[in-house]
Amino acid sequence: MTPARRIRARALLLVVVAVSCALSGCALRGCRTVTAYRGDAGALDRPPTRHRLRAKRGTVPTQAPASMPSPPPVPPGLVGIKVHPAVRLAIQQRPNDIDTLLVTFRDSLGRDAASIRRFTRRSGHPDSLTLAPGAIESALRAARDSAAAPLDTLLLGYRAEILRHYWLIQATVVRMRLGAVDSLAAHPSVVRIDPQWGAPPPQPQLGCSGATDYLDVGRARLGSDAYVTANHGTGDLALLDTGVMRDHPLLQGGSIAGQLDCNELGCTPNLSQVDAFRPSGHGTAAAAILAGGGTLGPQHKGVTQGAVTSYKVFGVSDDGTIRVSPMGAAWAMSDALAAGQRVIVVEIADGDGSYGSMTQAANWAYDWGAVVVAADGNARTSAIPEPANAPRALGVGACCVATPDVFNASHTWGPTPDQRVKPDLAATTSVRTAATDGTALSPFSGTSGATPFVGAAALLLRNWMESGGTVVEPGQVYATLSLCGRNAGVDASTGGAGRIELPGDGAVWWGRIDVASGESWTLPIPADVAAGTLQAAIWWPEYGGDGMGFPRNDERARIALTVLDPATGATITSDVTGSVFQRARLSRSPAASGNWKIRLDGLWVPGDARQVYWATWSRP
Repeated sequence: MTPARRIRARALLLVVVAVSCALSGCALRGCRTVTAYRGDAGALDRPPTRHRLRAKRGTVPTQAPASMPSPPPVPPGLVGIKVHPAVRLAIQQRPNDIDTLLVTFRDSLGRDAASIRRFTRRSGHPDSLTLAPGAIESALRAARDSAAAPLDTLLLGYRAEILRHYWLIQATVVRMRLGAVDSLAAHPSVVRIDPQWGAPPPQPQLGCSGATDYLDVGRARLGSDAYVTANHGTGDLALLDTGVMRDHPLLQGGSIAGQLDCNELGCTPNLSQVDAFRPSGHGTAAAAILAGGGTLGPQHKGVTQGAVTSYKVFGVSDDGTIRVSPMGAAWAMSDALAAGQRVIVVEIADGDGSYGSMTQAANWAYDWGAVVVAADGNARTSAIPEPANAPRALGVGACCVATPDVFNASHTWGPTPDQRVKPDLAATTSVRTAATDGTALSPFSGTSGATPFVGAAALLLRNWMESGGTVVEPGQVYATLSLCGRNAGVDASTGGAGRIELPGDGAVWWGRIDVASGESWTLPIPADVAAGTLQAAIWWPEYGGDGMGFPRNDERARIALTVLDPATGATITSDVTGSVFQRARLSRSPAASGNWKIRLDGLWVPGDARQVYWATWSRP
């Protein structure tokens, strides 16, 4: 082609693009074609289909972070929030004793989103995760070991005996004198000092269910059976809990894929694992909800047909009580990732709400592609515990199976120190399921009973969304789970997004779009059938804190979600300050076909644009 012809061809192409944009209404505002997926929730055996939607770009006035609420005041000197309450008590009682401790340091590899991307090696495309699970440890270990060298020198200065280094998080197990802990904690590189034994399991609260409120009632509340029938119920689930009794009838026949006992030295396979929370069971009950069989009847079948790997992270502490091992929990999350687990269910509620080892581990698990679901705890007077407090994990609240539309506000809810809403969502609790003795069944309540329902829902949704051949990132699962909440908006005091109910009819659309500060993106949501309601939700990950803790206010984004009905001009907006998810619901009467729209407004997005995951559900 001659130079003159090339110039004419380029000019013609520019004219075509200009006309196309003008016809699409994007001429002045700009536009972007984004990948989206549509699933028919009324025919779950049909794989979702891939589409291209044209998003219109606009602008919105930015609002500086001063408009965000301030976090609770930090105790003077920072030492108080760096030392676990159990370690603080031990210092007071026996300062000259030598104890085994877990020291978590500043995460130099996870200072911000860019730092983490370098190690996760993601391509940036929403359909691909380029690093195989088996390569995760090798990708991090060399960098962790290099960073550990000067930290070891620091520890030796406190006469600490170094026992073991972690690779998922920047942390070291040591033995040292308790009287030297405060001095070490004051060092600027130290994030948290955890004990060998932390909190007990979230305590169950009985009396919340009827005599026949078995797992079938919980499954019906969740709407999960249709997903299993459509062959979306298989897959692996990691459970961090008190261990399981695999010989319970509900856990026989393949429900348990593996059993490992985890402590300060790592995780060791143990096929004779015992549930530490006898006689009622805790891990045994959670596993039965996740993937129990129907040996005792179909009413007792678990939510999925998956296989659970049980990580026993609780044991009998020095005072004879059952408590979590923070050291074992961090190893368990590491092992689960190395084994390729993509849904991690954590039945732990530990600490005083501060950023610690389990918070850091949960964040990294998300960044390596895992959905992390954690119990929010059962003490209203407590701060949001680890790891539910993690910016990139879901915290779970509870609604009694007997009163499913009433959130139990006596459980732990409220803001994290960086003002995120917790719990993120809620689920049914107190169904009667497996205990540890023989064929015994008992109510499994509190947020412990609700958390496995959310973990199971995450597996079912991810399987369905991936059945069209794409790879779904955990942020997309978070957004879609938020979409499933029954609340109209976002409210921590009523369970965040509310009790989840999986889509069973209508059409579900989902995707991802990058939103920068001052940008507004409007997406058309095709409605090819008559719809009376559109529910929409967004979720985005937060990074920052310079590897020392939660993101600062000036690092936090504020993104609003608006649902619009072009046919009537009606709109509704969700803009809950501090929340990393928004959800809104709009109805039209009578139900009619015709497009809806959603708009995402970047009211304040410091630094790079945020990856915002969105999902909608148009219902009859």
